[in-house]
Parts: sequence; C-alpha cells; structure tokens
Amino acid sequence: MPRMCAVCSSGDRAAFEAAVAGGQSVRSAALASGLRRDAAYRHTRNHKRLETPRLAAVPSWTPVDTFRAAFGHEPMPHQVTYLESSGHLLVRKGRQVGMTEAAAGLAIHVVRATPGSLAAVISPSLRQSTEVATRARLGLWELGERLVQDSASLLRLANGSRILSLPGSARGVRGYAAQLVVIDEAAWVDDETFVAARALVAATRGRLIVQSTPGVAGVGFFYGLCTNTPEDWSTIVVRSDEASIIDPAFLERERREMSADLFSQEYQAEFGTGAVGGVGLFTVESIDKMFAEKENS
Repeated sequence: MPRMCAVCSSGDRAAFEAAVAGGQSVRSAALASGLRRDAAYRHTRNHKRLETPRLAAVPSWTPVDTFRAAFGHEPMPHQVTYLESSGHLLVRKGRQVGMTEAAAGLAIHVVRATPGSLAAVISPSLRQSTEVATRARLGLWELGERLVQDSASLLRLANGSRILSLPGSARGVRGYAAQLVVIDEAAWVDDETFVAARALVAATRGRLIVQSTPGVAGVGFFYGLCTNTPEDWSTIVVRSDEASIIDPAFLERERREMSADLFSQEYQAEFGTGAVGGVGLFTVESIDKMFAEKENS
C-alpha cells in the first residue's frame, strides 16, 4: 500500500498550508505547525497548488531575496557581494567560506526567474559538482518548487529550467548552452575544460563564475586568471577568517598544525609555493615515473 502523506493525515495540515500560501517558508511553517520538515517538503512537492503564491513573487526578487528565502538565514557580506555581482566573476577564497551555498542560491534564482534556462556547475569530479546541486535541491524544496526531474546530477523545474552538475572534463561539458556556468574548485580543473566551458555562455550571453581555493603558483588557468584578470571581470577575495561561520579557535589550531605555506593556501586565499614542510609536492613527471617503476617491477 502507498504510504499516506503525514501532513495530509495531520490535524495541522490546514494551518501549515495557510502559512505557506501566505508566503511563509516551508521550514518555518513546519516548525510552527509541529510537523516534520521532511514530511512538509514532500507534501509541498506533491501538491502544486502550494507553489503559486511563492512563484508569483519571483519577478520582483533579487538573488539575495532568493538566498534568504531558500536557506532561511541572512547571507554573509561576501556572499551578498557574490549574489549582487553581474557579468563574469572570479572568486579566490579560503576553505569553508560559504561560496558553494552562494553558488546554489544564485543558480536557484536564475532558473526560477528565467523559464527554460540552464545553470551548469562544473567541478573536478561529478561528486564535487553535485554538492552545489544538493544544496540547490534543499533550497528549491524550501521554496515549494516541484521538481519534475530529480537526480544526483540534474534538477528540472516545472518551468523547464535545469540545474546541471557536470564533471571537470572537456568532453563532458560540451553540447550545452547555459545562462549561468559556475566552475567550482577551478584550481583543480584542467585548462581544456575551462576552454570548453567558456563556450557554454557564448550564444546566451550568460555569466561565467570561476571560484576556487588557490592551488600552486604558476599552475593552471585559475592562476592565470588571478594574476591577469580580464578588465570585464569582477573579483572577490575572501579569507576563511572573514567568514563568521568559522570558529577562530579552529583556524588557530590549523595554523599551529600546518606549514605556513599550506595554511595560507587553504585558509588565507594565497597561492602555494608547491612545498609543504620543505618537501616539494608531486609533479606530473614524478607521478609518471612512479607508475613506470611499478609496471617494470
């Protein structure tokens, strides 16, 4: 037998639906009505009539409005700068500063505001790129959106728009036209993929956002963009200690336990020298040599 909807069978259904129809978030309405949040999300997705009031407000919303409603909290100042930016954007950042969440919020805004649009997220691996989609999925549920297609790599809205997660390979990103392309952890995406990704916004005149924790100085297109940024690109640089969500005591422990070079690379948005504790990092040549020695052994 199919499982009965927990909200439909609850005496609090009417209060919950009235709160959502009045513009309250699913999270807040569930809390006020004493309902489980996962049950509230499922109920909202399965009953399209609940979407209408929220969708009607989309044209007047800014990306910051969308972020706030989707995630239930105020964005940090650097997230506001990110959300309010226009044109191509370059982000050099420390770890855990909330840019994945900001990218998810911006993707939600684009696909809701522009029917039939595509927001594509490219990362070094498919697992990494699906992290943005996972956060976007939760935000869309919070907004009462009904997903007509929902998989690990693809979210399709009722208005025909899509959020697509792509692995960082030149072959994997070809064949799409997008209004928004986010290349996440770009320092670990190869140059060929960046070249292929740029073409996704050529016909749409869309936006390209390249964001990453820095890698090693002198290596890759991300380093080239940071040291020779095109004039029509905006830039954001944010260290981990500038993010209010990170405990300063955690950063102090990391500073004591890591080399100065690695700490500056991971948390201070600075490019590394390629050495950790005086020992050079692996190079392509050294890795090839290791494999060759293994095959000959």
